[in-house]
Amino acid sequence: MKVILNKNTDFSVLAKAENKTISASLLNLEKVVEENIQFNIPIYQRLYVWKINQIKTLLEDLKTAFYNSSNDSYFLGGIMLSSSTNGKIDLVDGQQRFTSLWLICDALSESNPKLKRFTYYGSEPRIHFSIRDQAQEYLKDQNKFKEYLNDKGEIMKGLESEISEIIPLATGRRIIIDLLEEFKKEERFNSKSFGNYIFHKVQFSQTFIPLKSDMNRVFGGYE
Repeated sequence: MKVILNKNTDFSVLAKAENKTISASLLNLEKVVEENIQFNIPIYQRLYVWKINQIKTLLEDLKTAFYNSSNDSYFLGGIMLSSSTNGKIDLVDGQQRFTSLWLICDALSESNPKLKRFTYYGSEPRIHFSIRDQAQEYLKDQNKFKEYLNDKGEIMKGLESEISEIIPLATGRRIIIDLLEEFKKEERFNSKSFGNYIFHKVQFSQTFIPLKSDMNRVFGGYE
């Protein structure tokens, strides 16, 4: 199996069933939009589970980098991708960070509409949860769940079991909105500029694995 390192990766070629190349490159949100990439969260992935400490750490780190070196790229770690049978690209590893970034961009898109180019592909969310219908509907339109949420966007007590899939996403979204409101109190903070920084400067290192790869061998190669 061939391995290439290429910062100009063509994902339309990598996603084809006949591809047998493992590719590694840097990927930012602007590149995601340019390449028309849609991400699929496979059925074996757990649902979103990040709590306030993880979300706050991510947002604070992004803000610090934005304040200190807004012209420099910010590295957010690695993700592993693979082609998918549904036409999207499977997000095999790194889902928690990537979903958090989607939620952050969704919250910031009110002040920076450019971010909607990343959060949505046409009318659909750019990330898709396989067999998680409620979670997918929540990403697409939070208003559909208004009857389950209080004025603060929190799940009302007694209704949790009916919409268990969306609880982590709704909770994460509420945490992000509250933190951004706190950031806005700082004289240096500008929501639109912060959104531009995330769109252009936040980078992942991506490793793309062909669809028919032996994943045990792939992961074993990193040990």
